[in-house]
Amino acid sequence: MILALPQGGGLMLFEKGRVVHAEYCNAVGEEAFGALLAACHADGAGRFCFLPSPAGDASGLPRTIDKSVDRLLLSSATAIDEKG
Repeated sequence: MILALPQGGGLMLFEKGRVVHAEYCNAVGEEAFGALLAACHADGAGRFCFLPSPAGDASGLPRTIDKSVDRLLLSSATAIDEKG
């Protein structure tokens, strides 16, 4: 999934419904995932586009995230709340 936000572009890679990688600004992994959510939450504007890879062709994709989506969202929501 490619994200175009006013603050800059980002990327999330999924495999079987799980987020396995994220990039945003100079961050990768969980830090980038959280920063993308915070940017979306702060501005509320942006666009996204899903680009599917051929079935079964997940080899070679970067893997920087091991947490489930639920845990990623909980961690990111906690960080957003702490920043106010």
